[in-house]
Amino acid sequence: QQRVIASFDAPPHVSDVNGKFIMFCVRMAKENWFEVRATRSAQTSEPYTDGVDDPALLEFIQTWCLNEHAVLKMQSLPLELQQRVMAEFSPPPHVANVSDKLFHFCRLVEKSHAEQAATEADNWDCAGQALAGAQTGKIVDLAIESSRSEGGASHAQAAGAFDEEWALAEFCERWSLNQDGIAKLRSLPPSLQQRVMAEFHAPPHLSDFNGKFIMFC
Repeated sequence: QQRVIASFDAPPHVSDVNGKFIMFCVRMAKENWFEVRATRSAQTSEPYTDGVDDPALLEFIQTWCLNEHAVLKMQSLPLELQQRVMAEFSPPPHVANVSDKLFHFCRLVEKSHAEQAATEADNWDCAGQALAGAQTGKIVDLAIESSRSEGGASHAQAAGAFDEEWALAEFCERWSLNQDGIAKLRSLPPSLQQRVMAEFHAPPHLSDFNGKFIMFC
């Protein structure tokens, strides 16, 4: 403020002094930011890079001269959130402690991600309940049709359809398939459905089998 007051001097022919003054303040703020950053870089210790192997993360740490507290916070994030932080982090010019600002930004990103994941989980739960209800309804319909069918080919056909639908429902439940996975399975001819259900095996460490299952189909 003192520097602006002492330095500002608008030409006498300028009619809009306010606009000139605001632009002057902006320019002075930018100059001050570069001066503060240069001073901080000269006075502070080197950025904390111990145990950092990722070249992108290393460059990010060196760019902002991050301390150990901020770097450890970054390393605690999943890779997806690390990349999001590196892409979105942009502190205002007047921030003196960039490391502290980054630490709090990481916490905001974590919170946002957790809330989004919870919302998606709720949506999938609702969709899963709807799908389960639809499959149960179809099985019940087939069971009724089978019980009403008289002997002969019609009864055997209805009973066979009931068994196939029951096996499909059990398979979908066992692998926790979502709407896309179930739709992909149902789009296959019956012979391929049986083959897929007999041969599909996913690695045990996978938490979401749907992508793997769709590619297998």
